[in-house]
Amino acid sequence: MIILKRNLDYMEEMEDFLKAKPILQRNLIMLEQMLPVV
Repeated sequence: MIILKRNLDYMEEMEDFLKAKPILQRNLIMLEQMLPVV
């Protein structure tokens, strides 16, 4: 049961990471658009 719970926690972490990834990519695109101005 402990191993199963650990796997569930890991899956939740991966889910959060996958949700965060598009936001990070969007921020990178915004930064790239701002940099040429400088």
